[in-house]
Amino acid sequence: HALGLLMGHAASAARLVRINDCLLNFKPDPEANIRRVTALGGELLHGTSALYGRIENGRLCAVGRWNTPPDFQAEGAPEGQLCYAVIQEDKREPLLVTDLQHSPYATSDRHVAKYGLQTYLGAAVRKGGRTIGALCVFYRQGKALSAEDRSILGILASAISVEEERRAAREALQQNARTQKTILDNIHGGIIIVDAETRAIQDANPYALRLIGAAKEQVLGTVCHKHICSADHGRCPVLDLGQKVDDS
Repeated sequence: HALGLLMGHAASAARLVRINDCLLNFKPDPEANIRRVTALGGELLHGTSALYGRIENGRLCAVGRWNTPPDFQAEGAPEGQLCYAVIQEDKREPLLVTDLQHSPYATSDRHVAKYGLQTYLGAAVRKGGRTIGALCVFYRQGKALSAEDRSILGILASAISVEEERRAAREALQQNARTQKTILDNIHGGIIIVDAETRAIQDANPYALRLIGAAKEQVLGTVCHKHICSADHGRCPVLDLGQKVDDS
């Protein structure tokens, strides 16, 4: 629906080209991509400033910022803040609030009065089926924002949602790697990981290194039969000769 709304207008098509260019040039780091999308939102919607706020440990944290004031506080209690309203409402359509100085947010959100904000547009960002943050654009003047503008912000919020899923997957892999390392480092038995093709040692736990009698940097990358097997190269009992390991 959003793309169909936008494609018929030259100005909107130009904005979509910029979004496409941004997405095609994403880096491996999801956090860096989130910052780029946040900045693009501020530019495309001609905002005074833009930010992406995410709930972390019960706090609302501005993990993506564009043109925010130097004294802007990037972390705080979420209650009463405009971005938190987007998160709580959990709606598919962006939240548009005008005449902020005469709205309840003039007192509940410290940024409204402090920076003289007049107009706000925010879109929900989801991860794992629930809203975890909001992509927001602020204006110091009254701003008439069209359905196209709201669609643009919705597209960018969806792009951040994808990056949030990627970030979660990467953190899960890193946690698994840390868990595996903890187990290997503390098990009372020698464990060595060997590349099946090259026979090079890729990793060895401390117990194995003590048995070998060498430092890790001296072992990694070397052929395994130099340290743990007396068989000649090409005659590994397991990998070359097909013998089974006796686990009894």
